[in-house]
Amino acid sequence: MRAVIDADVIVYQACIAATVTAEVELGGDLVLHDHMSVAHGEDTFDAMVQSVKDQVETEDVMLVLSADTNFRKDIYERYKHNRKGIRPIGWSSMRQHAQDAYGAFYVSPLEGDDLVGIHGGQPGSVIVSIDKDLRTIPGMHLDNETGEVYEIDEQAADRFWMTQTLTGDSVDGYPGCPGIGKVRAERMLEECEPVLADMWPVVVAAYQKAGLTEDDALVQARLARILRPDDYDGGTIKLWQPT
Repeated sequence: MRAVIDADVIVYQACIAATVTAEVELGGDLVLHDHMSVAHGEDTFDAMVQSVKDQVETEDVMLVLSADTNFRKDIYERYKHNRKGIRPIGWSSMRQHAQDAYGAFYVSPLEGDDLVGIHGGQPGSVIVSIDKDLRTIPGMHLDNETGEVYEIDEQAADRFWMTQTLTGDSVDGYPGCPGIGKVRAERMLEECEPVLADMWPVVVAAYQKAGLTEDDALVQARLARILRPDDYDGGTIKLWQPT
């Protein structure tokens, strides 16, 4: 069993864990300054990778990272517009450690989540990430809190994806359907069969009721969809198209 790890998360967590705030008296003023121990960060990073190995009971791990470019910005220019510049101290050093020590890699113009979906959604793999967006990927997942491996089937993954299409994601900067929150979206989708042929018309109807179009719904669905194994072939991204 191979553990496919969202290394963006571990990079961030290792940086935060190794960062401390120093207090310095300067000219009668108290100055606060954050600094990070790279050695501490690398030790924390290694410990988190080892924890995954222990939980999944494997030595076979694949670590993936986000590229600097992002194809979703070509779909919707305001995608993640609110997250520019949000990087902890030591971010570059921890990314380099991930690459040097574990062969972590990135592929432009994909996010780390997409690489997790493409590789982690294949048979014999376990998805390792705390990012809720990975719940849109059918396959085996590691519960980071309990250490248990569980399965998300295609119907559950598609229902969560359609829920995200309706609600949008304020963290990732795409709005979804105006006026629809998580509870309402889940209630709407519970009233139909958990297959795309039944859920997509419900999603489209919600957008049209809000004065938007099916094309608007499709943009949001493509933003919400983490790439699956069949969505990427030889460097070509296959954007989802309703049938």
